[in-house]
Amino acid sequence: FAALCALESLWARRCAGLPIAARPGNAMGLLQRVGQETLVIYVIHLLVLYGSPISPGLNTLLGGGLNLRGASIVAALVLLISTAIALLWSYGRRRWPTRFRSFRYALAALVLFVALIKP
Repeated sequence: FAALCALESLWARRCAGLPIAARPGNAMGLLQRVGQETLVIYVIHLLVLYGSPISPGLNTLLGGGLNLRGASIVAALVLLISTAIALLWSYGRRRWPTRFRSFRYALAALVLFVALIKP
């Protein structure tokens, strides 16, 4: 990890004149943001794989009948989708903190409501 940080630092010095979007420091920031949202990634992957009270998961739909290639593709897709949703979650939390807090409470209330009425 230290070697990666050193390489990234050297590269950042070399690219100091580039626009913000092209600077490699943003990749490290993206990695840090993903690291801060690991709980969201974990919860989403559980919902996708095992389902929720209102939808079946991939485990139910596929029933363990995938070969190595199929399982690798599904794992990569689940990882990409979970990470994308976690990054959107992070963006929403930073961009609109008040609205996001209301959204979180509404989402928690919806999950509780569905869990209570679903047999």
